[in-house]
Amino acid sequence: MIRYASRLPPGRGCELLEDGKTVRKTVKCSEEYTLIFMQVLVKHFINHPDPLVVPVSRFEIIENTQYNHRYSYDMEFLGMLSKEEKLFIDRVGDLHDQFGADALNQDYDLYPERHSLPRLFSYLKEVIALNRYHDLHAGNIMIDLDENYRIIDLEGFYYFSLYNSSNNWITR
Repeated sequence: MIRYASRLPPGRGCELLEDGKTVRKTVKCSEEYTLIFMQVLVKHFINHPDPLVVPVSRFEIIENTQYNHRYSYDMEFLGMLSKEEKLFIDRVGDLHDQFGADALNQDYDLYPERHSLPRLFSYLKEVIALNRYHDLHAGNIMIDLDENYRIIDLEGFYYFSLYNSSNNWITR
């Protein structure tokens, strides 16, 4: 059974909308090229839903001045992970920080979780193999109604310039 947070963390720029099914995330960034990257990225996910990523339904530029750049996007409200799932994601995220795409091929004892959390292990293996997401930790993954894991923090896809060849997967 999926558990949902009774409230969203204060001060994080996220609010649960009145429909009770949608979260709006509002972000301030310091550079206009970050704003443009996020606009293209979120619109990509709106037009090309990805089973690894939370469904996104809306993007809006709130402010775009010389020194202030703010945007928001709406995404599906997802369920919370178990303590075991969070700990495993954080372990794998630490390995990903150290070894990148080779994280799950290291000689570390992930054997218990491979068997106790096989769906999560497969999900993380796919996320890492694609080498598109760069902020892998338990706070950035949640679970949907069908018990599929989903990335919820889209800013973790921002790593290189939009026009870097590593971002060719993003449609423009």
